[in-house]
Amino acid sequence: MLTGEEYDELIMSLVEETLQAPQPDRDKRLRALCRDASVYEEVCRRIEWEQRMGRFLLDPLIERPSLPDPLMPGNQDSSKYMSKRCACMADRA
Repeated sequence: MLTGEEYDELIMSLVEETLQAPQPDRDKRLRALCRDASVYEEVCRRIEWEQRMGRFLLDPLIERPSLPDPLMPGNQDSSKYMSKRCACMADRA
């Protein structure tokens, strides 16, 4: 018997492997991989949700402008942060 974590890992590995197969071959491939009907049903349900979600949360809704790194050398604030870091490191010594 699999624990909850092991079961989830099994399901997700089957989902990933099945999604890599071409669309027409997925069901046949999944049936060959799953001998347990409950595992087969769970994988089918998760694959359906993966397809419904598409690229949701993979592509940003709003593009954020790139901002300069405030800790890069030469920025006014970088020396302030570095001095605090050095002071903290000196306290530990």
